[in-house]
Amino acid sequence: MSSLTRYQNRSVAFSKSLRFIVSGIRALARKLTFETDCADVYSSFASNTVDFVLLDVRGRQAYKQRPCLRCDQYPVADDH
Repeated sequence: MSSLTRYQNRSVAFSKSLRFIVSGIRALARKLTFETDCADVYSSFASNTVDFVLLDVRGRQAYKQRPCLRCDQYPVADDH
């Protein structure tokens, strides 16, 4: 195998790997567009810079025990 062929094979493999990595980064970016963590939510509420809707999708029993007062509630069926 010539060195040019080896170079081309490596280049193709690198290109495929790079596309896979970029695809993963894009998927993660899309996911993070709609998801956040507790620290971000707390910080936004504490600084009154809430630019999102926080949904509470627990069952009614869980909501009654500890309501999330700043959430829009969409109760799901309680498991019995």
